[in-house]
Amino acid sequence: MQRLLNFLAALRSHDRWRHYLAGYAEIPEAEVPVRSLVSRAPLRAAVVGAIAIVATGCSSPGGTGKPAKPKPPISARQAIALSAHNVASWRSDVSTTTITGTDGGARISFAWALREESGFNESAVTSYKRDGKDVFPGGSNVVVTPTLYYIRDAALSRYYHTTKPWVELTPATYLTVGAKITAKMHNSIPGAFYGDPILGVGLLTTSTDVRAVGTGSVNGVPVTEYEGAYSAASGLAYIKATLGSAISVQAFRQVMAVGLTTIRFRAWLDRQHRPLKLVFIEAGRHANMTMTQTIVSINQPASIRFPPASETYVVPGTS
Repeated sequence: MQRLLNFLAALRSHDRWRHYLAGYAEIPEAEVPVRSLVSRAPLRAAVVGAIAIVATGCSSPGGTGKPAKPKPPISARQAIALSAHNVASWRSDVSTTTITGTDGGARISFAWALREESGFNESAVTSYKRDGKDVFPGGSNVVVTPTLYYIRDAALSRYYHTTKPWVELTPATYLTVGAKITAKMHNSIPGAFYGDPILGVGLLTTSTDVRAVGTGSVNGVPVTEYEGAYSAASGLAYIKATLGSAISVQAFRQVMAVGLTTIRFRAWLDRQHRPLKLVFIEAGRHANMTMTQTIVSINQPASIRFPPASETYVVPGTS
């Protein structure tokens, strides 16, 4: 036992270890193929392990310690709940989404990208075709900040009689003017669209039959695959509770337009229960679509791109 006491005293008095333990939170994070938070647990585990080795040497001859009980595996629903909690804590993320299938008898192909970082986000419809025809020639972009919106949409530029591709306006102005114009774009997006990882994973928590179905990898990262389904009604209730009535009304219209009653899904979570890929399968009376979302990076700079002033029309009263 004296060996343990001597070790602890030396550890407390050693300046290097004292600084290392006090400042371990400042250790630079390493990068991995999928951008992520890096746990500092190994450092603490190393110190605890060293103490355990010394303590073992102090035990009486022939003494045996009780082995630690293994943690019971968590259920699939618990894994999804942990994933939703994890996503809510992300500081930034980048994701891409595609939608393919049929909508009202038309073949559709839709591509969307999202960058989020510290209250800012940038979304871009990079391609949307119905039966091979462009719905939004040239695409459409929205950059959101806590105080200003920047929107690149031909209809909005025409409304303000400007040749500049971007329009800068306040959230209040957007709600009274811009939303009416860009609603055509959002209402025409195929299916009950869930492009935000936070909302997407949150919807999965409403499922009552989620189950683990196998393992694999996404971009070289080991994952566990889950699948299940949730009702359109439970999804709409979640959207209303999370995002408010205005958004839930829009979602309700989309669900009714597609004729959805149930949404099936698949989710791939890594060992930290971070979602790396989500698939939503919408089979309704009027549409049959598959939405695939891939998380490109987590907690790394999202590199949100703001439009240049020379290409931006500032709505009067915005500045």
